Amino acid sequence: MAFKTFTAVYYDGITSGRWPVEIQFNDTHLTITGNGISRRVPLADVRIEPQIGHLRGQIRFADGAMCEVEDGKALMRAVPAEHQQTTLSFIHRLENKLHYIAIALLLSIIIIWGLIEFGVPYAARSIADHIPLSMEQSMGEQVLNGMDKVFLEPSDLPAARVSQLQAEFAKFIHNNGGSYHYRILFRKSEKIGANAFALPSGIIVFTDDMVKLAKDDRELVAVLAHEMGHVEEHHTLRHVLQDSLAVIVLVMITGDVHSASSLVASIPTLLIQAKFSRQFEDHADAYAAQALQKQGLSQHWLGTILARLEENHRNQQSLPNFLSSHPSTPERLQHLRALKLHAD
Repeated sequence: MAFKTFTAVYYDGITSGRWPVEIQFNDTHLTITGNGISRRVPLADVRIEPQIGHLRGQIRFADGAMCEVEDGKALMRAVPAEHQQTTLSFIHRLENKLHYIAIALLLSIIIIWGLIEFGVPYAARSIADHIPLSMEQSMGEQVLNGMDKVFLEPSDLPAARVSQLQAEFAKFIHNNGGSYHYRILFRKSEKIGANAFALPSGIIVFTDDMVKLAKDDRELVAVLAHEMGHVEEHHTLRHVLQDSLAVIVLVMITGDVHSASSLVASIPTLLIQAKFSRQFEDHADAYAAQALQKQGLSQHWLGTILARLEENHRNQQSLPNFLSSHPSTPERLQHLRALKLHAD
């Protein structure tokens, strides 16, 4: 009965020690010797796993001990087939078939794409819809405080003008209804320029330049309606959650835990720099058009201010992309016209 010999590293399954040993086995038994270790075990009582990729072949024992064999492929050639670990032997065979590898890679890409394209947005919306209002309020306040320190300054608008707009906005919000107690704020910002943006919990900020850019207060009301659409649909939260969940999916696949911890630390920055998707913008535009129609106003007012915003931002090449996809695009204006909602 011929013996086959391999060099290996032995782990006792109790300590972190590793010991070089020599393994001998025949058709029925396996013997381990070296560094004070001497074991003889029936092959039927061990599990022999093949080498996968660049990993070593492994011999596992019922008491938790293990041996690693450098030449795992030679080990598998020497071990009787009935003692090879079936599942891993199948994987071992697959990894040597290029067409199987290509199919597995394609399926992996499809699954990952499906999770990120459909699973992540669905999960983000479900989570955002169930986040307590108190948590939204805390997030909104933190982001606003951060922006006040970095990007925003107190408004220079005359108090009478602010009071006038607050009254018009309050009337529109009251007549429109909604799920939030809205806070409309005004800020000055050379970095953001003419813009308006929504934060979690119903905080909506207008910059002084946005107010000055409007040629009719109905344009500002239309912008308010658009930002209310972002709030009511939880777009800011969903945006951050989608980015977070996408990273978590990749972490689960790659095992890169460092990316997950970095993501948690960067959530406030994500909220500040959130740039809404085309779908989110279309939904907010549709919400605005319906809210305007409800109060006898035309979506025309949103279209005119969006067109003026685009021209204004085009002339400010250094303007960073803050908070939403303003300036608008011709596609958004076409989408508004396609809604076919008419009012004076």
